[in-house]
Amino acid sequence: MMELLDFMLSWCFSSTQPKGYMLCSTVFLRRICTLLSVSADDAIMLLLLGNTEVMQTGPTTAASGSAYAEFGKTKVIVSVFGPRESKKAMLYSDTGRLNCSVSYTTFATGIRGQGLENKEYSGMLHKALEGAVMLHTFPKTTVDVFALVLESGGSDLPIIISCASLALADAGIMMYDLVTSVSVSCLGKNVLIDPTSDEEAWQDGGLMVSYMPARKEITQLTLTGEWTDGKITNAVELCMDACSKLCEILRERLKDPASLASE
Repeated sequence: MMELLDFMLSWCFSSTQPKGYMLCSTVFLRRICTLLSVSADDAIMLLLLGNTEVMQTGPTTAASGSAYAEFGKTKVIVSVFGPRESKKAMLYSDTGRLNCSVSYTTFATGIRGQGLENKEYSGMLHKALEGAVMLHTFPKTTVDVFALVLESGGSDLPIIISCASLALADAGIMMYDLVTSVSVSCLGKNVLIDPTSDEEAWQDGGLMVSYMPARKEITQLTLTGEWTDGKITNAVELCMDACSKLCEILRERLKDPASLASE
């Protein structure tokens, strides 16, 4: 039975299939796992481990905390500075301030010379993290989060959010919970988790969920394109399950920052 599960997972990540390919919804995966007597949570963990090529803390020693993530072709590094004195201290008395900035290198995409700050992603990163950070623990000070996309290969924003959450934890910033984020694309009758750039370009609809698993709280949900009610429900459940499993991986990375160095 396990050989069949191994075949299913290897087929999902084979060169002939889109990476992270999932048929229809979590219902399909759970039915397969029931037949194989394998926990669906374990299967989702295996899928995430297959996608998580690199996720580690501490790549930037000059920062208070940092993290590096590499999913497929997407490579992101996040540096966190602070808490440090806020230039706008007079405006913020009881709570701290969280600043977020997302930038792309000039060679991140196929079009050279377009390395600029992505203000839309900066705002969405702030929205995803703000509810998780205990701002009251550093009054009149600022925590700055700088995310740099070294290479863009798809699913950029959810990777940035998860990596930034890991960097905040590495910096010792007090948080209610880690925030993990996962996106899916709808292509016809199929739902793909962690879509590539090409898959995002051809998608009928896209959905991204940022989630605090311990609190069972969604910090951000974005929806684009055309979705049926039933498919949205299945996609959100898939993202939440994947976020919970990804959070376990991040916690392991925090326990052993060098865990991937030997892999």
